[in-house]
Amino acid sequence: TSKTHALVHLMHQWMAATESLRTVVRSCLIDFSKAFDRIDHNILLHKLQLLNVPPILLNWCAQFLRD
Repeated sequence: TSKTHALVHLMHQWMAATESLRTVVRSCLIDFSKAFDRIDHNILLHKLQLLNVPPILLNWCAQFLRD
């Protein structure tokens, strides 16, 4: 799924970044699943599109909201 692909990609990026001696990796993972149950998903995706969010992120968000 796209969520799994995103997590694998993220882990790859973290591991690649830590190969450099002076690199710091910071991350914040938040579970918004219940918060998104309270809003219209189509309105949210439309607003993200108006903010020029890249299509790959829009697709990821749409997949997240469907599952």
